Amino acid sequence: MLAQEKEFKWPAHAPRITGYRLAGAQPGGIFLHGFRSHCDGEKARALARHAAARKRSWLRYNQRYCAQSNDEFAHFTLSQAINDAVALLDHFRQPSVLVGSSLGAVIALQAAQRRSKWVSGLLLLAPAVRFVERHFSSLPDDEIRQWREHGARTFADDYSGGVFALEYAFFADAMGYRALGPWKFDCPVSILHGQRDELLPVDDSLELRAMIHSPSIDLDIIADGDHRLTDAIPAMRHKLDTLWANA
Repeated sequence: MLAQEKEFKWPAHAPRITGYRLAGAQPGGIFLHGFRSHCDGEKARALARHAAARKRSWLRYNQRYCAQSNDEFAHFTLSQAINDAVALLDHFRQPSVLVGSSLGAVIALQAAQRRSKWVSGLLLLAPAVRFVERHFSSLPDDEIRQWREHGARTFADDYSGGVFALEYAFFADAMGYRALGPWKFDCPVSILHGQRDELLPVDDSLELRAMIHSPSIDLDIIADGDHRLTDAIPAMRHKLDTLWANA
């Protein structure tokens, strides 16, 4: 936690969203992490430090059921994550740039469409708009049927080397978010995608850019960038400054 940040817990009942909040000028920003990630990663902390240096308000939080045990994460659904992001925009009622990383970019897109009055810009980092097709729809029909009948199943974690569980409700729900658009926003949109992304090809962001209509839309392809895009943090800072300046 940064010295200027305060712990954030919401709502009053469990399971809660937990994270850190900075007070500051508006528009500020909200960081939305990716699938099975958390709000204390390198990008999340770097952008919080940048917001603090710019004296901007900022929120980074763990999505519901994330940053907890595998048993808890099994309950995660995309709809719940989107509803929580919308509820937070309604709760704070402050203009914000939504920074979505990987699956967090899908959450940002959906939240921005539903609460455009509170969203002054979108910064999408390796947006996982083809996440379900690329990682779950390719399962054989028999495995999907067993997943549905058993209610949950485990998957290998490519990053940690372990396994994690997911309820079938995640898959059934996520299938409703496969459309790439079209999207129409009144705010500027910036996309960063690594040329060497090992999980999601650049073509996904090229398709997404073509489906977005906004006053300003740009896509930067990071030549040596992987999915985490940690080497592109300086570019993220620059994009944030530009989005704030144009709000």
